[in-house]
Amino acid sequence: MTSKTLCLLALTLAFIITSCNKKSSPTPSGTTTTTTISSYPYYFRFSLDGVADTIASKGVSKAYDNSTNAILASISPDGSSLWPSLDLRFTLPQWWDTVKESDVMGMIGKTLYFTDSIMAPRLAYEVSDTTEWNSYGQSGDYVKVDSITFNGTDNYMGHAVRTYIMVGSCQAQVMKSFGTNKLFKGNFRMPLVRVTSW
Repeated sequence: MTSKTLCLLALTLAFIITSCNKKSSPTPSGTTTTTTISSYPYYFRFSLDGVADTIASKGVSKAYDNSTNAILASISPDGSSLWPSLDLRFTLPQWWDTVKESDVMGMIGKTLYFTDSIMAPRLAYEVSDTTEWNSYGQSGDYVKVDSITFNGTDNYMGHAVRTYIMVGSCQAQVMKSFGTNKLFKGNFRMPLVRVTSW
């Protein structure tokens, strides 16, 4: 063999080895996210009407619910933009009810249905300031809570706040204005916030 043939053979072998060692991205195909999820501790990977997308964030959201009968999980991209954002809100039946620590931790390992009356979930996906998709309590729609971990305390307008990290998945029929409903499915690791007194 000539030295030119050996050099060509070595380059071909190096290319094959490099191609086999490439790792696949954990980001869903079709996503508009430009970075991989592994570099972001908080994310919501989802599909809306079969189109995959991801919202990822490095920081804990500062979105709060100003009612003691509800807790709010919220995520939006890092930076100054408010959109897109995804919210999961869980409520007790009456506005005068107060969500307690036992209510939050009692969600772990449970599947909460959008038709429930205790800790009933609601989903809102704001694409922009003019486009928002909302769940409407369809039977069979759910949020499955795999884990909730206490993350720390905060203060919101002089009110004590407890923050958590929630991991789980969901499925819901969502509607934009009064249009046709679409299927929303996703999994998440996102901040959850409880205002302890108002």
